[in-house]
Amino acid sequence: MKKKNIIRLVVFLIVLFGVLILVRTFVPEFTCTRWPFCNKKVEQTQATTTLANPASVHCEEVGGTLEIKTDASGGQVGFCTLPDKSVCEEWTLLRNECLENSEHFLHLNIKAGDTITSPLKITGESGGGWFFEGSFPITLVDWDGRIITEGIAQSKADWMTTNFVPFEAELKFIKPANPTNQNYASKGAIIFKKDNPSGLPQNDAAYELPIKY
Repeated sequence: MKKKNIIRLVVFLIVLFGVLILVRTFVPEFTCTRWPFCNKKVEQTQATTTLANPASVHCEEVGGTLEIKTDASGGQVGFCTLPDKSVCEEWTLLRNECLENSEHFLHLNIKAGDTITSPLKITGESGGGWFFEGSFPITLVDWDGRIITEGIAQSKADWMTTNFVPFEAELKFIKPANPTNQNYASKGAIIFKKDNPSGLPQNDAAYELPIKY
């Protein structure tokens, strides 16, 4: 009798191992944690890690709302609308270099605080709504706001779009006098004005870029 029981146990274990091998072969997510009692099914999930854009994260951290726009080359550019309603390109915000209305311009070849000389060639991209008939005015002023010269920025692509459009302009000017070499007198600004043929004040806009002579 004991011999028969032993044989039955051996057969049972052989059958059990066979079942476990079949289960592991055709149901790979099935895992046994205790032998011979297989009573736990473990779901295997593949963890994926996505590296967050630090500029986008910073926008959210300062309470801003991110909006993605398309530049002239078809690339995606993020703009952060801050709690005070000002808007800044997300990487410019991260570098703490934001200026008012800077969401209207990308890839300018002149940065805030640059020293300029005549003739001054300006290139960059602006939102299509900034143009009218493919152009918008640019004004160069001194530290006191006096006009040094004026010019026109011309679009280099179809301007009838909500996306960014490349443009270029050239300004020729005479450097403002500064006989006493005062630091403030060497400062000025380039003012990019939205073309507003309607003349309505609600359609006016301007972007002022500080520069040095």
